[in-house]
Amino acid sequence: MSTVIASSIPTFNNSSPIELLNESIQILDDSTVPVKNEKEKLKELLTRFNEGKLHLAVLGQFKRGKSTFLNCLIGKKILPSSVVPLTAIPTFLIYSEQPFLRIIFENENKQPEIVKTNIDSIETLIENYVTEEKNPENKLGISFVEVHLPSELLKQGIVLIDTPGIGSTFTHNTETTLNFLPQCDAAFFVVSPDPPITEVEVDFLKEVSKKVPRIFFILNKIDYLSSKEELDKIYEFFKKMLSEKLKIENAEIYLLSAKLALEGDEDNSRINELRKALQEFIYKEKDKTLQKAIIIKSINLLNEVLLEINLTIRSLTLPLEELEEKINLFEQKVDEIKEEIIIAQDVLKGDQKRLLEKLDEKSDELEKTSIQHFFNRIKDDFENSEKILENEIPIYFEKEFGNFTRYFNKLVSETLKKHQIRADKLISSIREASAKIFDIPYKAPESVGVFELKQKPYWVKSKWYTPLLESIFDTIKAAILPAPLKRKMKEKKIKEHISQIISNNIANIHWSILQSINDSFRSFSSALNERLEETIEATKGAINIAIKKRKEQTTKVEDEVKKLKKDAETLEQIIKNLSEFS
Repeated sequence: MSTVIASSIPTFNNSSPIELLNESIQILDDSTVPVKNEKEKLKELLTRFNEGKLHLAVLGQFKRGKSTFLNCLIGKKILPSSVVPLTAIPTFLIYSEQPFLRIIFENENKQPEIVKTNIDSIETLIENYVTEEKNPENKLGISFVEVHLPSELLKQGIVLIDTPGIGSTFTHNTETTLNFLPQCDAAFFVVSPDPPITEVEVDFLKEVSKKVPRIFFILNKIDYLSSKEELDKIYEFFKKMLSEKLKIENAEIYLLSAKLALEGDEDNSRINELRKALQEFIYKEKDKTLQKAIIIKSINLLNEVLLEINLTIRSLTLPLEELEEKINLFEQKVDEIKEEIIIAQDVLKGDQKRLLEKLDEKSDELEKTSIQHFFNRIKDDFENSEKILENEIPIYFEKEFGNFTRYFNKLVSETLKKHQIRADKLISSIREASAKIFDIPYKAPESVGVFELKQKPYWVKSKWYTPLLESIFDTIKAAILPAPLKRKMKEKKIKEHISQIISNNIANIHWSILQSINDSFRSFSSALNERLEETIEATKGAINIAIKKRKEQTTKVEDEVKKLKKDAETLEQIIKNLSEFS
């Protein structure tokens, strides 16, 4: 590949990972290839490596108690943990002697906002930025929030991260969390008994295990269980699922009630077992885990850099006529792929339409069964109808909402998974085409995530309201009609009333799931287009630089090629040496 003699390339035999990363950054600093993003990411990794800060994320499905779990680790209620939906904004908990918030915005030109506070006001302040209620659809344009506070755990070089919950109330949840995983060095994966683990979580864990080298499994909410036998049964089921579905043998599963731990009940919460394990991890494994995570991330970045350097070298060394042919071939391939993308987007819209039709169908079915259920429930106790509806409607629809969420969560995930595979092949085919056309090594890009749920619905309870004239006529009829007719009239009224209440609640569920489906497909489509453009531009950028160099003097081009080849061989050697540390 290179004309540079081997002895001119450093071997780095005795270099530490930090020295290897510093050398890589130096090479990128001096490089004419457009690798600014990769260089900045490497610098961030190096800084974290030097500071010894291990990113420990809390992952899991919505309503598993993730925020309460984080609060119990800190020992104080810091993060919002109510049923109020959270936005897809990661929250970092970082050690500081004095508490304050640092708000980082999506707009890179907007300076971070520093909010000074005291320890008792942090939770209220955070709500302004990360809850759907105070920051709907992330209208403030926040990228992430840093919560700096005093904590013995954080003081030991741990950065805790609260991530968006997968599979439910958020704007970009699953996708945001999956895209965020490369920043995580280790993770707590939180589940709970209702049920212990879902298919959505299994699929998500498959992605997590590829990107996070160390995972602690937390079976939370054990206070919900009535007996040790029930707890043992759920524990064994969870362990079996990890083994069979994910091939994770001897998984570290910690039983916990984060709620009881936060209330100070250490014995029944079993928090001490987790604290002991976490301290052992910090003392014995933290540095090794951090090093491994940083190295893996760095190798991935350096492989991306190598792809761009090799593409530039080929573009500089090919005869101009051949280079033009290859550029034309690449442009033709890009046009073909764009056509395939358009077709894929049309199929995506068709599947979205079919899912919405399915939602209408399931909503109609639920409405019919719900009306019958509540009419049967109160037909023998008309006098207490209002009280029965008031008490039972929230419970009933909370359960049905959960059923709907799980059903469409799975349906959307399965549907988009097929599109994801197809999209990944299309995106990869751009890189593959450039690699094949220009005869350089190829590495496929990573995939994206899918399902999200927009907003939790509210439940319409019983509220009796009868217009005045209708009420007067009902009173008159009640006075003159015989008892059987009066009962029949009352049954009709109650059934009409129940139908209206049910209809309102079904509409709430329908709206919430509809928003979730539409946002999931829109987010997926947007991510696909964005990745397509990024991949094309990255390839074109290297080619355009080469063309510009070709217009300069031949001797300068030769010098540039010689330098790039040396950089490529040096980076290959650095990657090889880094791999030995991982």
